[in-house]
Amino acid sequence: MAAQVAAAPSLDAQLRELWAVRDGFFASDPAAKAALVARRVSSLVAAAEACDASSAEARARSAFVRGRALDAGDAYDPAAEAALSRAVKLAPDDVAAWNALGHAFWKKGTPPAPATATRPRGGGLAPPRARAL
Repeated sequence: MAAQVAAAPSLDAQLRELWAVRDGFFASDPAAKAALVARRVSSLVAAAEACDASSAEARARSAFVRGRALDAGDAYDPAAEAALSRAVKLAPDDVAAWNALGHAFWKKGTPPAPATATRPRGGGLAPPRARAL
């Protein structure tokens, strides 16, 4: 249990460093930056998978770190979406996980499903009250 508590700040620090490199490091060769980010992502994902996941909170944190690390690439990654979806299911009150999942969906480029939630099942227009929402 003490190793898990000590590992969490280390993972958080590594995750912050990864995103600092991704967002703030400007290399003359873009391939060098991509390789650096990829190395950090793989080491962070391996560290997150090696963490003790005995509680739901620990599993949610591990899934969040994995998903956020995988989302650091320039392109959409379905594994990041899956890990972040799992993190949100395990810890529905975690705002950072929801934001990260939204970022993954944004990179995917698909509109969110709730846009059609106010339409009636028959296919016609929703009642005026529902349209005003």
